[in-house]
Amino acid sequence: TWTQALVRHSPRRAPLAPRPGARIKSRRSPTGGPPLGQSKAPNLSEPVDPIHDAEGTRPIMSDPQHPRAFSITVVWTLGLLWLGSVVHATESSLACPDWPTCFGTMVPEMTGGVFWEHLHRLVAGGLILFFAAATWLAFRETPRFRWVRGGCMLGLGLLLVQAVLGGITVLFLLPDAVSTSHLGLALLFLALATVLAVVSSRPGRLKSMRDRG
Repeated sequence: TWTQALVRHSPRRAPLAPRPGARIKSRRSPTGGPPLGQSKAPNLSEPVDPIHDAEGTRPIMSDPQHPRAFSITVVWTLGLLWLGSVVHATESSLACPDWPTCFGTMVPEMTGGVFWEHLHRLVAGGLILFFAAATWLAFRETPRFRWVRGGCMLGLGLLLVQAVLGGITVLFLLPDAVSTSHLGLALLFLALATVLAVVSSRPGRLKSMRDRG
């Protein structure tokens, strides 16, 4: 008809520009979320999900476990030093005449001085295995400082040398130089484990420790 032809051939108007100060309406998402083409800004006042980030979309890494392992290593080493002092005080250092076994077996009768000497050996062996696991965690995760991994390897070396010196102490009937070196290396490893535990802790935890001091 003539009306349809008039509409078809009439020039199209360009969209009007918004007036200054006018509010622009945006299309809402059909699911009730933010307007289309816009992302939802994170609310910093809400607690962050420990598994996901503030937007709830990207998973984040959980807390590393190697700092806790280093702290346990420090406590374990202190317990081992206490056991060593008990072995020395009870004169049980030569209760087992051989090494690494005790009277030819790894499961001797735990009585008298054998109890303290063999218990000391078992705890020392457990410390080597546990610190090896802590070293594996430090290489698997991301330490705060790169030299932490080198410190772990140094600690493993100290523990292995400690084990050899312990065997020499028994086989050569407590030579003074070896016994002194054995104790000195134990204290050196304790200092190294303490440094690794402190530098691997969270910065906020270090700040609270300084404030308390």
